[in-house]
Amino acid sequence: MQLQKLRVVQWIVSPKLADRESTQFFNKRQMSGKPKCYAILPAAGRSRRMGQPKLLLPWPNDGSDSSSPQSDAVGISNSRVIDQVLHAWTCSRTDEVVVIVRHDDQELRDACSRWKVSIVQPEIAPGDMKESVQHGLRYLQKHQPNSIDRFFVAPADTPTISSAIINRLVDMTADQDTIVVPTFAGRSGHPVLLPWGLSQEIFALGENEGVDQVVSRHPQMMVEFGADERVGDVDTPDEYEAAFQLAQKRRTNQR
Repeated sequence: MQLQKLRVVQWIVSPKLADRESTQFFNKRQMSGKPKCYAILPAAGRSRRMGQPKLLLPWPNDGSDSSSPQSDAVGISNSRVIDQVLHAWTCSRTDEVVVIVRHDDQELRDACSRWKVSIVQPEIAPGDMKESVQHGLRYLQKHQPNSIDRFFVAPADTPTISSAIINRLVDMTADQDTIVVPTFAGRSGHPVLLPWGLSQEIFALGENEGVDQVVSRHPQMMVEFGADERVGDVDTPDEYEAAFQLAQKRRTNQR
């Protein structure tokens, strides 16, 4: 069975997340009975279409969320794609961010470990995004999520994402069978927010099925954003260059 392949040999939690304050924070959330919101970011691809590790490419800081103390610690003003992405997620109201990294990708693991995130490194590199998401879900099961909790699924190569977009989705009230989907000028995008109760459906997906098929067979709450806010991934040099230029333009306009 496919699930037998999902053995994880190491779950690495950044020291910043493992400190006493973080532990107390999660314990308080557990005791409060409030819904929790997690994020799973697959980052185990090989960037074949980019021709080089895309998550380690340079990225201009857009100036948003500059009040985050982690921004100064990491040096977000001179960041890479993965820094911009994790900056947005760790500044958001998401309770925990889980990044799936290949076991042999030491440079990316080191980059992620500077942020308050959990890093999961499977023994066998995930074959696709679905397997990465399954690894993330298995890691999150340690929190014993319940039916009112939710989880984001978003590729790690989405440097145009912002904490404002994430927080607006977190604030949406949906029932336990409804998936929250952002749309940008009528086009769906990232990140998608799913009820925890649908996690088992992701484990049950067939070999040729993806997470999008779980999304398509359940009710969806569409949350509209402007076209200029669109969150897309960067798979090719042209996509990266276009997104990079847009980010630089935004940064200039904010000065």
